[in-house]
Amino acid sequence: MNKYFPSILLAGIIFNIDSFYDISSRSQIEANLKYTGQNAYFYMAQDVWQDSWQLIIENLSREFDQKIYPQITKIYGSEWRPGIDKDSKITILITPMLEDAGGYFNPLDETNSALSNRREMIYLNSANLENLMISSYLAHEFQHLINDYQKRNLRGVEEELWLNEALSEYAPSAAGLNYSYKGSYLEKRVEHFLKDPSNSLLEWTNSPYDYAVANLFMHYLTDQQGEAEIANILKTSVTGIDAVKNFTNLFTNWAITNYINDCTNDSRFCYKNSDLTFKIKPTANYILFPISSISVGAFTRAWSPHWYKISGISEIGENLKISFDSGNQEYFTVPLIITDKDGRNQIKFLENQALTIPDFGKEINSVTLMPFSEIESNFSFVASLAAVEITEPKEPELLEMIAQLNIRILELRKQILEIKVVQLQETLAQLLNSRYGRIVTGL
Repeated sequence: MNKYFPSILLAGIIFNIDSFYDISSRSQIEANLKYTGQNAYFYMAQDVWQDSWQLIIENLSREFDQKIYPQITKIYGSEWRPGIDKDSKITILITPMLEDAGGYFNPLDETNSALSNRREMIYLNSANLENLMISSYLAHEFQHLINDYQKRNLRGVEEELWLNEALSEYAPSAAGLNYSYKGSYLEKRVEHFLKDPSNSLLEWTNSPYDYAVANLFMHYLTDQQGEAEIANILKTSVTGIDAVKNFTNLFTNWAITNYINDCTNDSRFCYKNSDLTFKIKPTANYILFPISSISVGAFTRAWSPHWYKISGISEIGENLKISFDSGNQEYFTVPLIITDKDGRNQIKFLENQALTIPDFGKEINSVTLMPFSEIESNFSFVASLAAVEITEPKEPELLEMIAQLNIRILELRKQILEIKVVQLQETLAQLLNSRYGRIVTGL
């Protein structure tokens, strides 16, 4: 018996598994077929089987056949069918994994590798079998199976990890599994996102915050470009940001959306999902008055937005000058969210490294600086209040009045000076007369 391939035994089938995910770091387990659905075989590891799970597996199979499989293949395309095993059904192996693992997909299973199970296959964590999110984990891993066929098998490329995961993160919503938000897969991701909204979209460390950022970005992408764009991403031979239409512009508007999230004035800056109503808090808050300037230095990872809010109150309104600097200026985009006293937002971009905003503190309540970079980089910015300068010409009548007043002021100054001279002469004459006893005049 070749230990590297699934072998039918009286007690079950031996499967190769990834020791990294296995709760006991095993590389093989023995499993039994528990249910056969229209599109999948469901196998269960022998060492954790409970009879009460049979109904759960049967219900999961029906949900996969009736909802997950048809909805996801409609949007994402098909898996390899029939695949390397010439079978139109995929294999779903439920086995004990590490606590934080929802499941995984191993592309080796669709190859002739010594470690391959030689079938289209998904692995789910048995610890989640009684969890309502087990269907969402299945949908997530099913996208990876489809992605591997659409990208690697058909087009000879491997999708970048961040985008592959982002596509999988949207799969539960594509399958209609997030219809009830409370306790859903989507709610869990939003909770993690709000804890670290500046987490880099592209730099993948497999943390919950990576998945959260990818999830919200893909929901925003489908809001703006439609679910049809998912198929376009999968059916192109380019990968990563090059596979996403208008990526930089989309990322910019998404980052603005996470702060504003209001469809009232501009549909680019909001989520269409009625459950996604959050607004992230600023990375930092700065208040001008009584201080008149601030200077901030920071570091950012690639494609990691930050939000720096500058606010203040002034009776007269001040000129707020913002200057931005980085040794990698060409990689930065710096949107400004300008919020007036009525809560209305205006979007501007910092160009030529500086911008002056009038009426700050009076008509303008706050300015939020939102820098992000295409590469890791240090950056700094200075926000300072400048004296208000009158740049608009005055009315001709007013200018004439000012000129006449200036003339009058000069005349008055001359008269005052003449009076002071007379007073000085009289004082001096009195002093001389008192000292020399004679009248002195005409000084």
